[in-house]
Amino acid sequence: MPILLASCSPPAQSSTELHVQTQLRFKAPDAVVQKLLPAGFELNSPAVGPSKGFNFAIILVDYLMAQNAEGKPLPPHTTIPMTIPAKKTATGESVLVVFNGLVDQADVPGPYGVYGAAKLTVERRSQADAEGKSIIDETWQGKADDLGRVV
Repeated sequence: MPILLASCSPPAQSSTELHVQTQLRFKAPDAVVQKLLPAGFELNSPAVGPSKGFNFAIILVDYLMAQNAEGKPLPPHTTIPMTIPAKKTATGESVLVVFNGLVDQADVPGPYGVYGAAKLTVERRSQADAEGKSIIDETWQGKADDLGRVV
């Protein structure tokens, strides 16, 4: 399975987008997660805050609107990257390793070249009551074309 790294600096803009993200963060055995990292990288779990100690994340990204560099609409799409917070052993630079993920067939191999094909659907309902309390309900479904992929 190829492993590529997300750079900390943003890529050049070639499109405009609006997306909604839901992040699911987990704590798996460090030794297992470390095996997914390439040589020269080590786990770098947050030491403080609400995500303290997580070492594996599944990020649900629903692109609501996208336009190319000329401002023409692009079809909406959904991606599910699977990531590990890490740092480069030699420099200490923090990076997010994208080691797996799911995208629609047309987008394979996806960003960083590590995504597999899946049929992804998202249902979202939101409402606000008279006091301003917001409720958002999401249902995500993903069926990987290759059942050997992590879903």
